[in-house]
Amino acid sequence: MSDIICIIVKKRSPLASLGRPQKYRWTAVNWNNRRKLATSGEAFTNGADALKNAVQLFADATVDPILLEQAKVDSDWSPSIVYLIQDGVSGMQTLRLKPQT
Repeated sequence: MSDIICIIVKKRSPLASLGRPQKYRWTAVNWNNRRKLATSGEAFTNGADALKNAVQLFADATVDPILLEQAKVDSDWSPSIVYLIQDGVSGMQTLRLKPQT
């Protein structure tokens, strides 16, 4: 069985964000073992901005159009090209390519 990756967008606790308008963050979690894989490097003022950031980073061409609409992603959105750069290895390995149009 392949790993399931979940992107969780959540509002920070009122105490953690006291006096700051940026209350939303996203976290990528391996759902099989519940280990955190990545977090947003910044906080967002509203949940839609956090969701949009997560979708733009992680979604591919198979994403549900309704999710793109909820995330307020532009209609001409296409998935990013993603590469892996490893220490001590020259060049980049392709992880995901944009579909050719």
